[in-house]
Amino acid sequence: LDGIINEGTDFRLHGANGTLYGDGSYFAAYSSYSAQFCPEAVDSRLNQMVKYMFLCAVKVGNYGKGSEGLRRPPNKPNG
Repeated sequence: LDGIINEGTDFRLHGANGTLYGDGSYFAAYSSYSAQFCPEAVDSRLNQMVKYMFLCAVKVGNYGKGSEGLRRPPNKPNG
């Protein structure tokens, strides 16, 4: 949590969770989907179990299906 707050969503800085389609930062259109992957943890400041989620504005460009182990997107056909 603190790492994302301080450094952003740069996947190179934040572990190797959720790499089914390669290393990267993953975003979803619906928060209910992302909530499935947010583990509950004790927040010592609040002294209770909580889940945290970031609301991000994401600009989407070209996309393609990745695969586990990718560090870079695959080359696009015809260019």
